[in-house]
Amino acid sequence: MQTTATSLQNITKTGNIIEECARKMNVLVIRQDKISCVKRSIELRRKTYTADGTHTNSKGAHKNGVMLAQEIKNHTLK
Repeated sequence: MQTTATSLQNITKTGNIIEECARKMNVLVIRQDKISCVKRSIELRRKTYTADGTHTNSKGAHKNGVMLAQEIKNHTLK
């Protein structure tokens, strides 16, 4: 998931490493840096879905839960 604690470049690099490891292990990975309501650029200006730029507030947790449930549903119905 994106955060204000580090750069988007570091977040993407880490996500790429995790995704490559998962691919080698034949494990599904959902990239929350790509599929999430938390966007670093927005949270830097105004905490919308996080309490502190990293940890989701109740609104962010709920919205991420809905998004993740849909993503899991999409992958299990293939």
